[in-house]
Amino acid sequence: MKTIHKIFVASALTLGMNAAFAGQFYFDTGTDFKPDTVPPTKVNATSTAIKDEMTVKYRSTTTFTFLPGGANGTTGLDVGDTFVTKAGLTAGGGISQNLFTSLNPGESFGGGSADNGYLTNWAVTFRAANLVGEVIGFDTTFPTFPLIKYTGGTIDLLYTTNGTTFNNFADLDLAFSTNTGPNLSVFGSVDFSSVYPGLTSLLHTASGDSFFDLWSDGNPVNFIIDQNTNPATASFSAFPGGITVSGNHDGSLTFQAVDVPEPATLSLLGLGLIGLARIARRK
Repeated sequence: MKTIHKIFVASALTLGMNAAFAGQFYFDTGTDFKPDTVPPTKVNATSTAIKDEMTVKYRSTTTFTFLPGGANGTTGLDVGDTFVTKAGLTAGGGISQNLFTSLNPGESFGGGSADNGYLTNWAVTFRAANLVGEVIGFDTTFPTFPLIKYTGGTIDLLYTTNGTTFNNFADLDLAFSTNTGPNLSVFGSVDFSSVYPGLTSLLHTASGDSFFDLWSDGNPVNFIIDQNTNPATASFSAFPGGITVSGNHDGSLTFQAVDVPEPATLSLLGLGLIGLARIARRK
């Protein structure tokens, strides 16, 4: 490949990646729950400031089914055995034990990074009943603690203003997970097919595009969940042909939304291409 073509491809890819992936986001509740005056302030009167991630704590219950063919047959847990996980509100404990505990960076002591009343006037939680996968190994420190891989399922993200009524504002469709000891990173895409009609404008990219609108236009919105588990606190309950594991977890949720390039980015790309074309003509 000629040098000019290499420069062209590298420049186009770099600009394209910077424009396409916007990890930062903000919530727009439609209500000015808490006015703020300290920078960085809200994006608008009814929103939070721009955030990087959400932290979460929750309960889960996972039911493993012993499959024939392993070293332990149908009497013990083996690599390849399948499971179904219930998590969040579906696993019990209520919102006090299943809650997105902060929006980061967060507001503290009247400072910036406004939360617009989060955890006082509104909150976000979740529920899941059909997260499926298989056992891929066992933790070497806690031999009875299985290492798992998720292969599918849906997490319903829920918005509440009173802690008792919950409305679904987005679904996280799991695609796969990677495992480091008892900790998981779960990947997938955000779906808005079941979103509550009044919450279609709740989530936005940092540049102001609604996640719902991006999804409606066919642009993918992806997520990553980092989950941490303390194997020492897990409880086990055996039954004929399987075992149930319950535990408490914490972690974080981040988004990657395909965003529309800003005019300045498009202008920069255009100027770059013009410059490259002139260099090519000289050569």
